[in-house]
Amino acid sequence: MRKGKSFSRYFFVTLCSSLLVFLLDGFYIFYRFNHFSQSKLFKLGTHINSELGTNVDNLLNHLVDFVEFTGLGTERIMKENADYKDVLDKYLLDSTAVFNHILGKNLDGEVYGVFEDYYPELYDFKISENPEYKPKEREWYLKAKNADGKVVICGPYIDYETKEMQLTISKLLSDKTSVIALDFAIGEMDVFLDMLGSSTEYSTFVITDQGVVVAAKDVQKVFKDGVTNSSIFKKYYDKNTNRLILNKEKIEKFRLNGNVYFMFAKEISFDWYAITIYDSHSFYRELIQVYISCIIAFTFIFGLIFFFARLNEKKRISIDVTEKRFSALADLFLISYIINIKENTFTPVKTDPRITRFIGSITRYSDAIHEVCEHYIEGSSVAQFMNFTELRTLKDRTKKARIISEEILAKVIGWCKVWIIRLDEDSCIFAVDSIDKEKNREHTLLKLSESDLMTGLLNHVSGLLKIKDMIENKKYGMFCLFDIDQFKRFNDMYGHVIGDEVIISLAGAMRESFRDDDIMMRLGGDEFVVYIQGIQGRTQAEKKIRKFFENVENIKIAGQPELKVNISMGVSFYKEGSEISYEKLYRLADSGTYQSKKIPGNSFTFV
Repeated sequence: MRKGKSFSRYFFVTLCSSLLVFLLDGFYIFYRFNHFSQSKLFKLGTHINSELGTNVDNLLNHLVDFVEFTGLGTERIMKENADYKDVLDKYLLDSTAVFNHILGKNLDGEVYGVFEDYYPELYDFKISENPEYKPKEREWYLKAKNADGKVVICGPYIDYETKEMQLTISKLLSDKTSVIALDFAIGEMDVFLDMLGSSTEYSTFVITDQGVVVAAKDVQKVFKDGVTNSSIFKKYYDKNTNRLILNKEKIEKFRLNGNVYFMFAKEISFDWYAITIYDSHSFYRELIQVYISCIIAFTFIFGLIFFFARLNEKKRISIDVTEKRFSALADLFLISYIINIKENTFTPVKTDPRITRFIGSITRYSDAIHEVCEHYIEGSSVAQFMNFTELRTLKDRTKKARIISEEILAKVIGWCKVWIIRLDEDSCIFAVDSIDKEKNREHTLLKLSESDLMTGLLNHVSGLLKIKDMIENKKYGMFCLFDIDQFKRFNDMYGHVIGDEVIISLAGAMRESFRDDDIMMRLGGDEFVVYIQGIQGRTQAEKKIRKFFENVENIKIAGQPELKVNISMGVSFYKEGSEISYEKLYRLADSGTYQSKKIPGNSFTFV
């Protein structure tokens, strides 16, 4: 009996001491947990909002580029054609098609404008049927004219025809009278917020310099009566300056309807703002639930260890949990191994005979990686794979991010994603999953989005971006701009089917004459551009152009043996040590094309 009481007393003291230590550790962990959670919230909110701002900023910059270069083409048409209306109408319709097919995504846009005193009636809205509509009195025209050649954005405002909210981007042309403009409905901009996914923790929206919300997602969770009607918006938005008044970090904390929120702001193009509102209660609630779950799990494990220590239950439970964990991993991935970083060894969880035949009886992780790299990885991905799987840096890299991954091209299964997931300080999971179908689909979609539908060459927008990238990375070369002489006559005499055949044949001559890595694009209509990296001198350039002219002279159109194709070309150079922009290269080459028009037959002019 005395032994029983002694054991009970010992058990009670041990249990109380253990609980006290557990509670003290719990309070300390909770304190560190709270500090860590707030830091994580700030990083997450800043990241989400930065991604939102970057998406919208990229869209606005692409729209500005589109209007800039559509304006360049318009000026050229007006300069070269005394009666330019028909040519200009087709160019504007082609530009609208390019915008909606490539750049517009879900933005339904229209390219139009006022050109001297001419307003093209290309779409459903007809100015002849609406005499009260005065283009030169509209905001998009007046604002562009006052900006003196700088691209401006107008709106949002209610469209005269559709009665829907829309934005207009416009630019004054060099004659100081004509204005090119691009319309698109702002209701479709929500697609850029959808890229961020949906969450119960945050809301996102974008506001203009006039304090108007142009895109919003889940804002009703915070602002029941709308963003601009809320007391919080009125507190931070200054109507006199049309700007948000925020602290240096662009992070504000406020209370609304009994909840605490954090507002993250990023200023983007045209003095717009990208805003993310985080619900701290929702964020902390989920983390606290995880914390409580961990405490419950820890208590349960603690009890098992305490009561079944003599039976060595800790080891049995640990093994059981590990087996279930790795069994689940085997279902997720094509291949998976457990890596012991300290011992430089690996243990298979799920294998593939296409890999195990190379590994054989190898037990060292680093040796196995070399064998896989030699027999299984494509040459273009070898260095990338070796760096990613490097054992000496693996521990440090998985400390910074528990899960890291890399896309690798393999010889057997094609594109795959390699994952390394940290389990503890000295061990991690090495796993492989196939993404070959996704990569092929992505490549196909990218190719389609970059190609001109008729010729298969790069289209206006993708070719422009690639040449600008060449210039930014100082990849010097030759810029050739050319078009077909008297192309309108081909269409008038032989019909548009023959005209299209001429354009397609000219594209074929380009492919025969230039390298695959040269940038070949169709600007629109019968106008083409080639950028050839590495050619900076006239002698080398002339040799290349002569070869192209020979292929042009050999063009034969079925059923039209008498039809002869001639082109006029202007050539400008981006030379080493010089500073130049795409616009300047284009203008120089354009002036050369103009001079070549005066010379019969195939001709080119260096500028």
